[in-house]
Amino acid sequence: MDKDIIILDTNVFGRKEKYDFEHTYRNNILAMLKRYSNIEVCLPSIVVEELKKHIKESIDNDQNNIKSTYVKRKLSATFYDEILKENLQKLDEFIERNNIIVLDCEKYLDISDVNKWYFNKEKPFETSKPKEFPDAMIISAIVNFLKENKYSNVYIVSEDKGFNEAIKSKIDCIIVNKMETILSEFFD
Repeated sequence: MDKDIIILDTNVFGRKEKYDFEHTYRNNILAMLKRYSNIEVCLPSIVVEELKKHIKESIDNDQNNIKSTYVKRKLSATFYDEILKENLQKLDEFIERNNIIVLDCEKYLDISDVNKWYFNKEKPFETSKPKEFPDAMIISAIVNFLKENKYSNVYIVSEDKGFNEAIKSKIDCIIVNKMETILSEFFD
């Protein structure tokens, strides 16, 4: 049976203060896709680490917005680690519940790809964006993962125009800008 793969970017989950892994529409979409054995959903491991970083930043930001020194001190001492652990666990549960493949970027990253793109100023390293190393590492990992794992169609869900242009220049893929529209790619 031919398989399709959907690769999600960090921005699919919203701004860093809105990372909600229990969000209804996203879970409903993924639950519907999970019913079909020929569709796999993937998160590059760098994206998972970015999500963890954003969760921590969001909690830090919320804590910094508390005006009361007493409350802030109590939260710091008592609840911060617990809140962080709970939210990181929600990410893990989201990945497990939706049978998401975590693409091991360390395994598939080819640093020679990244170096070549950087020194030749190829996408994602353009003159206006010279420091796109995380995107380049993700793209290299995806390219090499797809060499080993064959799919009929590769869907990239990302709102990042630069990332989309860069990955499109490296692999044959279908770009979907919003998670909400992925279903129309399969069911229209």
